[in-house]
Formats: sequence, C-alpha cells, structure tokens
Amino acid sequence: MTSKFYTIISFLFFVLHHQNLAGQQLSIGVNTGMTISTMKSEEEDKVYGEPKYFKRLTARGDIRMRFDNHFGIRLEMAYEQIGARRKIKTNFGYGFDKYKFNYLTLPLIGEFSVGKTSKLTAHFGASIGYLMKQNWVVDSENKDWTVDNTEEYQRINYSLLGGLGAEFPLSKSFLLQLEGRCSVGQKTLQKENSWVKSKHFGFVSTIGVRYIFDVWKK
Repeated sequence: MTSKFYTIISFLFFVLHHQNLAGQQLSIGVNTGMTISTMKSEEEDKVYGEPKYFKRLTARGDIRMRFDNHFGIRLEMAYEQIGARRKIKTNFGYGFDKYKFNYLTLPLIGEFSVGKTSKLTAHFGASIGYLMKQNWVVDSENKDWTVDNTEEYQRINYSLLGGLGAEFPLSKSFLLQLEGRCSVGQKTLQKENSWVKSKHFGFVSTIGVRYIFDVWKK
C-alpha cells in the first residue's frame, strides 16, 4: 500500500471516529456513467506508441454520512470498467488493440459541499480495487480476437481520487446527483515479473439519485 493511499484512508477514518453521529444525515446513492481511461508506461510507450483513451462503463452504490451542512464521508462499492487502446498494424490489416479491465472497487471519500437547497460538492479519497477480469482484444479490419490475460495482472490495485459534483432536490427525500472525478492508479497493473510497467489514469462521469432517510433528516 502506498504512503499517499495510507495517509488519506487514515485521515478519513480519524475524522469518522471523532464525529458525534447522533442527529446527522444518513443517505444512500446509486449512480451510473462512463469511464475515460488510459495506461501510463514509459517503457511500453517508446516501443508501441502512446496509448489512447478508452471509453467504458461504471456503476456504483454508496452510503453517506453528512456531519453538518458542509462535510461528510461516503463509503462506495463500484463496478468499474477501465482500459486503453492503440492503433496497430497486424497481418490482417490495421486496427486497434484494446486492454479491458473489469474491477470491483471500494472507494472511501471525504466530501465538502456548499449551498442550501442545491449544492456544489468537492471530494477526495482513495480506492482499493479487485481485478475481476482482463481481456486483450485485437480489433482489425479483417479479423478480431480476444485473449483472457487476467493472470498476467495483479489482482489488487490502489487509486487516489478527486473530483467535483452537484446535487439538486427532486423531493424531500430524493436528490439528483451529477459528478465527475479523476482516478490515478498508485500500483503497477502488471505482475512483478512483467517487462512492461504501467499504471491506469482516467476520468469518471456519473449521474444518479440519492435517498435521505427520514429518521436522520435535520
């Protein structure tokens, strides 16, 4: 675990431990959206060229504890598809090779908000992810094929997160959420014996709804 990841997680748990939870606002949220990601690797970039950004999907749910009108903490569970692509030339013509990663992630997020009814939010945090599957896909003019390379990559990875969002009331109990965040990988994707060393980098945009529990409303 990297020092940055450990520091952020420790800080968020410290804040949560020292808060009086009585009378605070508890809510749950569900979101879906798009990931736009790539891989950063100096060694591989010099040989094969710069990877391009790749659009994929994400879905997540969370539980949020808001301590006052400005600060709260969210624990999320997400299914995230990330990846990268390159334009290549094969024996079957020009095309793309695509690196597809499917992760189950657990982000822990600190959130700051301003506004009374509608709110603007900023958040930061860290995430631990479990690699469910990795496919290498070659998409050429005349032939396509897919290889399952899951065992060539590390199962556990860590990321630092930060972003902005907005909340709009739909009723007394429901909010509409819009959010965008940047995700920066902190651990090499490949296993230690691989000659290629790369980390993921990407952006996530989501839309969703949040339900505020009656018993916790102020």
